[in-house]
Amino acid sequence: MPKHSIFNNFLAMFSKLSGKKNENLSATQALTQQAEYVAQKCNTDLTDVEPYLQIALQLTSPKQEVFDAALYYLQKIAINNTKLASDIIELLKHFSGEHHLSQQNYASILQTIHNIEEAL
Repeated sequence: MPKHSIFNNFLAMFSKLSGKKNENLSATQALTQQAEYVAQKCNTDLTDVEPYLQIALQLTSPKQEVFDAALYYLQKIAINNTKLASDIIELLKHFSGEHHLSQQNYASILQTIHNIEEAL
């Protein structure tokens, strides 16, 4: 299966994530469910998924430090692997447009995109 198809499925997943949270799930259980959903929709196992897409799942975390770490690592991956940079930028733009983010998180995403584009 082409990687671009997996990438599009991740974008679709970001679009479908709702703000509604199940209070009975731990963060680990929620991430596991998200990963299983993506694997099912992509018709693949997670070993076929680019590592940056697994990191991108962390952008949905309610914990600020997890969100910040995900942005940091996505930026590092994009700068070190220019082939992935355009996909990561597209993912960040899509994510910022589809989710209700705090002003701080939105600004952080824009700054990360700027940093990646400047480094290229």
